[in-house]
Amino acid sequence: MEIQVPQALLHLSKNNKMLLLISIKLHVIDNNFQSYQILMFKSTGDILQEDKVRFWGVPAGSSSFSNVSGGTTNVQLFVGAHVEKQGK
Repeated sequence: MEIQVPQALLHLSKNNKMLLLISIKLHVIDNNFQSYQILMFKSTGDILQEDKVRFWGVPAGSSSFSNVSGGTTNVQLFVGAHVEKQGK
């Protein structure tokens, strides 16, 4: 399944658990304020916070996290195959 949604990157975190395994979790939000998390097992290149991106991946279910307002944000979780920066 191919997902192509232009999005604004909100948060980028990297966790190096082993020398050969890099996991990256992207939190993106689309123009309709729908939240997505993309779990990637490769580098995202030069993508930075606030960049607009397009991603390809497969849905893995739903997830949630506590937000800064004290509430909970529900997101759709994807295992990402590729992400690329879009024009501003």
